Amino acid sequence: MSQQAPKTRTITLTDRPPVKVREDEWPRIAEGRYEWRDGEYRPQANREVDLWIRVRRHADGRAIVYGGYSYESAWQHDENRRVRVGIMTQPDDDLARAIERVGGELADRIADEPKAGRLRDVIDECVADLPAEEL
Repeated sequence: MSQQAPKTRTITLTDRPPVKVREDEWPRIAEGRYEWRDGEYRPQANREVDLWIRVRRHADGRAIVYGGYSYESAWQHDENRRVRVGIMTQPDDDLARAIERVGGELADRIADEPKAGRLRDVIDECVADLPAEEL
């Protein structure tokens, strides 16, 4: 039997080239997400909004915090839009603060977009999904 190559993912970062990571070496540790569509089922929808922030962490403590917004429409004269932002953190960086930063960068870019007001919920959900601190 042949071995499968590890699954990789290319992640868009803000103000620097994208990074390619192995998913098994950079597992997802937190996510906040909002999805909306104007139909009950995605394949039947005429308009869709996806808004998300994710955190992946390497065993050495570095993390990648990244997020995106996607507006897809089948309506005539309606423009689709995709926005991606992200940062790389160092082992001692505050991940909640990094999530807030990525959320702020995303907010600046999508302020006039449909459902942009749900971004605060996505940020809060991602912070709440981080591994709990031991006291």
